Amino acid sequence: MEVGLAVGGAFLSSMSQRFDKLQSVVHNAENLIEQVNYEALRLKLEGQHQNTLSDDFFCNINDKLEESIETLEVLEKQIGHLGLKDHFGSTKQETRTPSTSFVDDSNIFGSQNEIKDFIVQLFSEDAN
Repeated sequence: MEVGLAVGGAFLSSMSQRFDKLQSVVHNAENLIEQVNYEALRLKLEGQHQNTLSDDFFCNINDKLEESIETLEVLEKQIGHLGLKDHFGSTKQETRTPSTSFVDDSNIFGSQNEIKDFIVQLFSEDAN
């Protein structure tokens, strides 16, 4: 029993580390997007064209993107070795029927006559 708990604990610890690394990569990607947006806004406010972003800025962003992609590829391989990829790939996605506010009142008894009477009263000259 203790061996099973130790193996399960090690597995959970390993998954927790991978999840933390994945969160870090996502956070870094969000920071990159914010940096690009900030730089574009700064140039716009300064009246410069957006095509004047410096080569250093692009190289820095490119290096960070490549690093993030490499980390994601490593995580993908590690998760693939655990056999989780097959499990997640086989899940069935549920489809929801679209909701609508349309009410089909064709089968409501008596409503058509009431609607007609209401429209007649609404547009009658006496109502004005």
